[in-house]
Formats: sequence, C-alpha cells, structure tokens
Amino acid sequence: MIAPAEHPDPRPQGSDIQLQEQEDALVFHVAARRPDKAALNKALRQAALAALWLWFGSVVILAGIGGALIWSHRDLLPAWGLGLFALFILLLFGAYWWFLYLFRVDRLQRFYGQSTLLAVRPQRLRIKATGLMGDQEHDLTRTQIQDIKLIRAATPDSATEPQMTDWVGIMLRDGRTLQVLGGREIPELRWVAQTIRQQMGFEPAGAV
Repeated sequence: MIAPAEHPDPRPQGSDIQLQEQEDALVFHVAARRPDKAALNKALRQAALAALWLWFGSVVILAGIGGALIWSHRDLLPAWGLGLFALFILLLFGAYWWFLYLFRVDRLQRFYGQSTLLAVRPQRLRIKATGLMGDQEHDLTRTQIQDIKLIRAATPDSATEPQMTDWVGIMLRDGRTLQVLGGREIPELRWVAQTIRQQMGFEPAGAV
C-alpha cells in the first residue's frame, strides 16, 4: 500500500481498491470479486424505490381502465373478488421488486467481475481491464489525454445495458471517452480521478 502506518489511508472508507507505488508510477489494482453485502443491500433499496413508482403507475392505469367496468358489474362480482384484487396488487409490487432487484444484481456482478489495472506516470497512463464487461487495454501518453473526471454514461454495450452508470471518464483529444471502474461508489471514482489528475499534472487536480 502507498499509505504506511504513519500516514492515513487515502482510500474512501470501505473501498477495496489497492494503490501501490512502483518507482515513478502509481498503480491502482481492482481485483474481480462478488458484490459485497452493502452493495446488495443498496441494490435492494434502489429496486424497492423503482418498483414503487412502477407499481403506482400500473395501479393508476388499472384503475383508469377497469374501475368503471368493475363498478358497473359490482353486483355480479363474488364477495371475495375485492380481496383477490388486493392480493393481485400486492403480488404485482412484489414481482416488480424482485425483477428489478435481480436486474441490479446482474449488473453488479458484471461490474464487480471486472479486474482493472491503472498504471499512472506523469507522462503516461496504462489501462488494462478484463472480465465480464469485456477486455480493454490502452497505453496513452499525456498529450493524448484531454481530461479525466467523474462521468455518468451508459455502458459501452448500451444495447443490452442502457441504464446510466458512474465511471472514471478519460477524455481523449480524438473525441473518444474511455470508461473505467463502472459501478463503483462515487467517492471511490472521485478519489481515483483526482489521484490520476494530480499524478499527471492536470489543473486543478480536484476538478472532477
């Protein structure tokens, strides 16, 4: 680690990103792993909120379409019909919640299943990533890079993963933007981006 006992750990609390100092380079290493309990709990809460909005919209639509029809035939409905409808509404929310949670867990597994190496020197940045999100390898000079900052963008495979995600974005002068460390917490991404900016001489270093 770059932070010995007499120095505070520069990483955000709970981060597993390793930072090492090797001669004239700073090396970030992010090992592939399974999502931890905190990430899964966060996904569960986010899925519940998204499911609530989706469920509310569905209830409004169902009430608008079927409310008048049900009321006009209320004498023909069995006594237990209202209870059955209420149960259906509750199960609908549960189905939305479970589906959205599984979707978010799948995304987390893809993001956390990526192994990433960033070797940062004042005049060069090397990127190597392998895993479930695909492989990428770049060896960039300082003159090729226009800016480095926190961005929000879709995954490169946006056809199958359209949801927006936070990344460390490396903007190149040829118009391309390289996206690394997708799905990580914002404090982690901001720390990595600021450290790279400082090492490569981008001013101001904290402008991410």
